[in-house]
Amino acid sequence: MNQVFIRLLGTRCFVYLDNVILLGETLQEHNEKLSEILERLRQFNLKIEPDKCGFLKTEFSYLGHVATSIGVKPDP
Repeated sequence: MNQVFIRLLGTRCFVYLDNVILLGETLQEHNEKLSEILERLRQFNLKIEPDKCGFLKTEFSYLGHVATSIGVKPDP
């Protein structure tokens, strides 16, 4: 996955194993980044599992942390 997103890592998305996380300040920014990510997946013939995807979330738990619009904190 790091090779697939090599030029997007840290600026457009974050990758851990087979998980891709993207963050956007606005809906437009989110959609632009999502389009880039999906295009890159298409170029490499990779598919997503829609049931495992979450879009437009304002808060999510991941690897023992909770990410929100104000920052990241440990998951209680």
